[in-house]
Amino acid sequence: MVVAVIVLVGLAASLLLRPATSVSASVVTTTSVPCSSKQLTSDYLIDQCLESKIRAKTAQMDSLLREESVFFHYASTVQDWRVARRTQSTFMSYAREECLAEANPYQPGTIVPILYGECVIGMYDQRVVYLHRAIASFKKGGEAQGTT
Repeated sequence: MVVAVIVLVGLAASLLLRPATSVSASVVTTTSVPCSSKQLTSDYLIDQCLESKIRAKTAQMDSLLREESVFFHYASTVQDWRVARRTQSTFMSYAREECLAEANPYQPGTIVPILYGECVIGMYDQRVVYLHRAIASFKKGGEAQGTT
Protein backbone atom coordinates (compact mmCIF):
# COMPACT_ATOMS: atom_id res chain seq x y z
CA MET A 1 0.00 0.00 0.00
CA VAL A 2 2.84 2.42 0.87
CA VAL A 3 4.54 1.57 -2.42
CA ALA A 4 1.32 2.37 -4.34
CA VAL A 5 1.04 5.78 -2.65
CA ILE A 6 4.68 6.57 -3.44
CA VAL A 7 4.17 5.56 -7.08
CA LEU A 8 1.05 7.73 -7.37
CA VAL A 9 2.79 10.73 -5.79
CA GLY A 10 5.76 10.25 -8.11
CA LEU A 11 3.48 10.00 -11.15
CA ALA A 12 1.53 13.09 -10.14
CA ALA A 13 4.73 15.03 -9.53
CA SER A 14 6.20 14.03 -12.88
CA LEU A 15 3.01 15.07 -14.70
CA LEU A 16 2.80 18.40 -12.90
CA LEU A 17 6.48 19.27 -13.21
CA ARG A 18 6.95 18.09 -16.80
CA PRO A 19 7.67 20.89 -19.30
CA ALA A 20 4.72 21.65 -21.56
CA THR A 21 6.68 21.66 -24.81
CA SER A 22 4.51 19.07 -26.51
CA VAL A 23 1.32 21.00 -25.76
CA SER A 24 2.56 24.49 -26.59
CA ALA A 25 3.64 23.55 -30.11
CA SER A 26 0.04 23.65 -31.33
CA VAL A 27 -1.10 26.64 -29.27
CA VAL A 28 -1.61 29.86 -31.22
CA THR A 29 -0.30 32.88 -29.36
CA THR A 30 -1.06 36.46 -30.25
CA THR A 31 2.63 37.16 -30.81
CA SER A 32 3.26 34.23 -33.16
CA VAL A 33 0.79 35.16 -35.92
CA PRO A 34 -0.34 38.37 -37.62
CA CYS A 35 -3.40 39.95 -36.00
CA SER A 36 -5.36 39.40 -39.22
CA SER A 37 -4.65 35.67 -39.19
CA LYS A 38 -7.57 33.24 -39.47
CA GLN A 39 -5.94 31.35 -36.57
CA LEU A 40 -7.14 34.08 -34.21
CA THR A 41 -10.70 32.85 -33.94
CA SER A 42 -12.29 35.41 -31.64
CA ASP A 43 -12.47 39.16 -31.21
CA TYR A 44 -10.78 38.69 -27.84
CA LEU A 45 -7.73 37.00 -29.40
CA ILE A 46 -7.52 39.68 -32.09
CA ASP A 47 -7.78 42.41 -29.44
CA GLN A 48 -5.01 40.76 -27.42
CA CYS A 49 -2.83 40.54 -30.51
CA LEU A 50 -3.40 44.22 -31.35
CA GLU A 51 -2.66 45.27 -27.76
CA SER A 52 0.57 43.28 -27.84
CA LYS A 53 1.62 44.89 -31.12
CA ILE A 54 0.73 48.36 -29.81
CA ARG A 55 2.88 47.81 -26.71
CA ALA A 56 5.76 46.61 -28.89
CA LYS A 57 5.49 49.62 -31.23
CA THR A 58 5.30 51.99 -28.25
CA ALA A 59 8.49 50.50 -26.82
CA GLN A 60 10.15 50.76 -30.24
CA MET A 61 9.14 54.43 -30.53
CA ASP A 62 10.47 55.16 -27.02
CA SER A 63 13.81 53.60 -27.94
CA LEU A 64 13.99 55.58 -31.18
CA LEU A 65 13.04 58.80 -29.37
CA ARG A 66 15.90 58.30 -26.92
CA GLU A 67 18.25 57.81 -29.84
CA GLU A 68 16.83 60.82 -31.70
CA SER A 69 17.09 63.07 -28.65
CA VAL A 70 20.88 62.65 -28.73
CA PHE A 71 20.93 64.76 -31.89
CA PHE A 72 18.86 67.70 -30.56
CA HIS A 73 21.88 69.31 -28.85
CA TYR A 74 19.96 71.44 -26.35
CA ALA A 75 21.46 72.58 -23.06
CA SER A 76 21.27 69.10 -21.52
CA THR A 77 20.26 65.52 -22.28
CA VAL A 78 17.30 65.94 -19.90
CA GLN A 79 16.07 68.87 -21.98
CA ASP A 80 16.61 66.86 -25.19
CA TRP A 81 14.49 64.03 -23.79
CA ARG A 82 11.75 66.45 -22.66
CA VAL A 83 11.49 67.84 -26.18
CA ALA A 84 11.25 64.34 -27.63
CA ARG A 85 8.63 63.26 -25.06
CA ARG A 86 6.53 66.40 -25.61
CA THR A 87 6.54 65.80 -29.35
CA GLN A 88 5.69 62.14 -28.82
CA SER A 89 2.84 63.05 -26.47
CA THR A 90 1.37 65.32 -29.14
CA PHE A 91 1.67 62.54 -31.71
CA MET A 92 0.03 59.99 -29.38
CA SER A 93 -2.91 62.35 -28.75
CA TYR A 94 -3.31 62.91 -32.48
CA ALA A 95 -3.17 59.17 -33.25
CA ARG A 96 -5.71 58.40 -30.52
CA GLU A 97 -8.19 61.01 -31.72
CA GLU A 98 -7.73 60.11 -35.38
CA CYS A 99 -8.31 56.41 -34.71
CA LEU A 100 -11.29 57.04 -32.44
CA ALA A 101 -12.84 59.12 -35.21
CA GLU A 102 -12.16 56.37 -37.76
CA ALA A 103 -13.82 53.71 -35.59
CA ASN A 104 -16.71 55.92 -34.43
CA PRO A 105 -19.17 55.09 -37.27
CA TYR A 106 -19.14 51.46 -36.12
CA GLN A 107 -20.18 52.22 -32.51
CA PRO A 108 -21.29 50.27 -30.48
CA GLY A 109 -20.15 47.22 -32.44
CA THR A 110 -17.60 44.68 -31.33
CA ILE A 111 -15.47 45.59 -34.35
CA VAL A 112 -14.63 49.01 -32.84
CA PRO A 113 -11.60 47.89 -30.75
CA ILE A 114 -10.23 45.99 -33.74
CA LEU A 115 -10.61 48.96 -36.09
CA TYR A 116 -9.11 51.26 -33.49
CA GLY A 117 -6.16 48.91 -32.85
CA GLU A 118 -5.41 48.45 -36.54
CA CYS A 119 -5.52 52.22 -37.05
CA VAL A 120 -3.18 52.84 -34.10
CA ILE A 121 -0.70 50.25 -35.35
CA GLY A 122 -0.75 51.87 -38.79
CA MET A 123 -0.11 55.31 -37.31
CA TYR A 124 2.63 53.97 -35.04
CA ASP A 125 4.27 52.20 -37.99
CA GLN A 126 4.37 55.52 -39.86
CA ARG A 127 5.89 57.22 -36.82
CA VAL A 128 8.56 54.51 -36.49
CA VAL A 129 9.50 54.97 -40.17
CA TYR A 130 9.68 58.75 -39.64
CA LEU A 131 11.90 58.35 -36.57
CA HIS A 132 14.23 55.97 -38.42
CA ARG A 133 14.54 58.48 -41.27
CA ALA A 134 15.12 61.40 -38.89
CA ILE A 135 17.86 59.51 -37.06
CA ALA A 136 19.49 58.51 -40.35
CA SER A 137 19.39 62.16 -41.45
CA PHE A 138 20.89 63.35 -38.16
CA LYS A 139 23.68 60.79 -38.47
CA LYS A 140 24.51 62.20 -41.90
CA GLY A 141 24.62 65.77 -40.60
CA GLY A 142 20.93 66.66 -40.63
CA GLU A 143 19.97 69.97 -42.18
CA ALA A 144 23.61 70.98 -42.45
CA GLN A 145 24.54 68.07 -44.70
CA GLY A 146 24.28 70.08 -47.91
CA THR A 147 26.11 73.20 -46.69
CA THR A 148 29.87 73.61 -46.69
